[in-house]
Order: sequence, then C-alpha cells, then structure tokens
Amino acid sequence: MKNITIKFAIMNCILILFAGCGTSEPGTVERSDAAAPSDIGQGDDGIADTGYITVAQAKTVVLENAGLLEEDVRFVRIQLDSKDGASEYDVEFLKDRTEYDYNIDAMTGRILSFDQDAEYDQYGAVSSTGNEQITEEQAKQIALEYAGVNEGDVQHLKIELDYDHGRGKYEMEWYVGRTEYSCDVDADTGSVLSFEKELD
Repeated sequence: MKNITIKFAIMNCILILFAGCGTSEPGTVERSDAAAPSDIGQGDDGIADTGYITVAQAKTVVLENAGLLEEDVRFVRIQLDSKDGASEYDVEFLKDRTEYDYNIDAMTGRILSFDQDAEYDQYGAVSSTGNEQITEEQAKQIALEYAGVNEGDVQHLKIELDYDHGRGKYEMEWYVGRTEYSCDVDADTGSVLSFEKELD
C-alpha cells in the first residue's frame, strides 16, 4: 500500500512540473506578443521613425527659406546622406531658370548650406539698363544686402571681376564668424547669379 501511495505522489509531482513548463516567468514577454518588424512606426513618406525629420518637413524648411511655394517649383533631388558622421538631407529644386541646392541637418532641420544659381544663355544677357557695369562697391553692397549681413561684421572679404562666356560678374567671398559666404553678381545688371552660405 505504501508503494502505491509513493507512486501516486511521484506521478502528481511529475504532472505539476510538466504543467509549469508552459508558463512564462514573471517579467518576460512571449514571442507571439512581440511586435513584428512590419509593426514598427512609419514616418511621412514611408521612412521608418529614426529621429530624423521627414521628407515633407525638409521640403517645408527649404521652401520657407527660399520664400517659394511647392506648386511653383520642381524638386529634382531629396536624398538622405551621411557627411562627417552626421546625417543630412541634400535637397535640389528648380524655379524657372534658377536652381536651388540645400543641405539640411536630418535631426534638427537646421540649414547647413545652400546655393542658388541663375542659369543664363551662353552669350550672356543684354543689360536691361543700357548703362556701364556696376562698380565693385555696388556689387559688394548688393551681395551683403542679399545675404542679410552688416558690412561691419564681414571678415576676409575678397572681390574679383571675372568674365564667363563674355559676361562680366563679380565673384565675392567673405566670412562672418565661422560662416563662409560666396556670391556672384552680374556686372551689367547687378542681379545675383549665385549665392552660397556654409557653416564651417
């Protein structure tokens, strides 16, 4: 009789052990409850949430800076790149015959650099004023006003008159603090042909 009782006790213990194997330990998550890769949150334009601003936000940043509306421009490139260990958006778009190129910090949306180039015919445009070329001083003032910079803050200013396909232009470079500026001004019309601002 003792043997039968002992056998029943052993069987009960075995059953209890098997029943306990299917339960999870406290604080664990069953694999079936874990989120599948397809459940990871998606940002705008199908980009996975990574802490970066979205493509739509990058567009808004550049358009606000250029003072343009999206329906008035044609986007050529919006590309996420890595430069010096930091991620940035390279954004390029066109408005009429002017090309805009921006580099934006992908985390903060801060503009790192931008360039604006006006396209023109190979032989240059005829001056609409019919006057002589603008002076170096006039070109400088045009460039600084376009950049929104006070002359008193300018350092290491360089100005050079160059000719491209028979068209005269003033090429200027200067610094304000650690920010480098470059600007080309048409020597006949005084219009800004290109502009670039880049943080050192």
